[in-house]
Parts: sequence; structure tokens; C-alpha cells
Amino acid sequence: MLSALMEYVPEGITMADKALNLVRVSRYGQKLLGGPYEGMFTEDVAAQIGTFLHSLHEFPWDAVSRLGLEVLKPDRWRAEYLDFYQWVQESVLPVVSGEIGKMVRNLWGAFLNSETNFQFEAALIHGDLGVEHILIDPVSQRLVGVIDWGDARIGDPALDFTGLLASCGADFVRQVMGSYARPVDSRFWERMAFYRDILPFRQMRYGLEIGDERYFVEGLQAFESSRE
Repeated sequence: MLSALMEYVPEGITMADKALNLVRVSRYGQKLLGGPYEGMFTEDVAAQIGTFLHSLHEFPWDAVSRLGLEVLKPDRWRAEYLDFYQWVQESVLPVVSGEIGKMVRNLWGAFLNSETNFQFEAALIHGDLGVEHILIDPVSQRLVGVIDWGDARIGDPALDFTGLLASCGADFVRQVMGSYARPVDSRFWERMAFYRDILPFRQMRYGLEIGDERYFVEGLQAFESSRE
């Protein structure tokens, strides 16, 4: 897939040395050790990320069809989140207090029961665009790579702003949107906020999938803290 994307977006890969320390290498030959460094997300970087996301979400559909990616147009997108909420009902609601349970039901219900949340224009998305997957050259302040494309698919483009919203805040996302140059629907920001708010549930689910209860506990604590 990356070879097909090369014409449109930066390419990056992740490698590890013998001590399993991450060494991130972009196609420009720059190297960054570990995660994002303090102060990397500037207004200029925001503009570059916005341009990148515009290019990605405008990736032509005829080329997408050759990549063999999962296609989740609004109806299937809704079905996926209904399945996710079913898991929440079975695995999370039984272990939380009544007040927290009410918050969980309200959060998910407001999203799933709004028809306007499922009238977006589907696009090719990265699917897991946390700040740790965005590579910035600390000297030139240039976006030099985007890594970890394992969740790429056709879906809601609002999802690709979630990690930025969670880590950098709404003001930074507005700067990104200034260079996005792609029309957004009336519920774009609301969906973005929902995807951010359910990040703890993704962590909980991951914990149960790998059999590590710590992730579940930490995710639950994160959700409870976010509602205080």
C-alpha cells in the first residue's frame, strides 16, 4: 500500500535496534529516537499535517480499489461502532458504578442515535494517527514521515484528527484544519470529540484482547477521570 501512497503522502518506517530501542527512519534519511519531542507541534508543522491529511483523504477512489483495503462507508461504519458498543455493554458496564454507567450509555447513545453522525463522505484514512506516528525533523521542522499504517481503510476522515485533538488540543487542530482545504460536514468536530472520548474504551478492549488487565484498569480510570 505504501508504494501506492508515495505519490500523495510521506512514507516512513519503524525499525528497532538490538536493545529494542525504536529508531524511526523516514524516506528523507532523517532519524528520530523515541517519541515526539517537546515543542515539535508548531503552527508550521500544523500546516504540513493539514496538507498531508488533505492529500490522504483526497486519495483517488480508483487507486483505493486496487489496495484491497476494508471499505467502511457510513452504514458499515455505524455497524462497527454498534458492535463496539455491544462489547462495552458486556465487558465494561457490569463493572462500573451506576453513575459512570449512565455516563457511558449517554456518550455512546448520543453518537449512535444521531443520523447526522453517519452522513459523512468516506475517505482513505490512516486510522491510528497518534502523535507518536507523525515524524518531524527537529532541525528543519519538516514533516518527514507518517508510520504505522496497519489500520488504514476507507472510513470517517474525522477519526484521523482524534490523536491530535487528544494530545495537542483543539487550538492545534484548528491550525491543522486551516491547511486541510477539504470541506467538512456539520458534525465533523462532534465525531472527532467522540472518537477522542472513547480512546479509554479502546485501551480497555486491547487489554482484554492481550490478557493484560492493567490496560483495562488504566483505561477505566482514564475514562472516569475525564468525566470528573
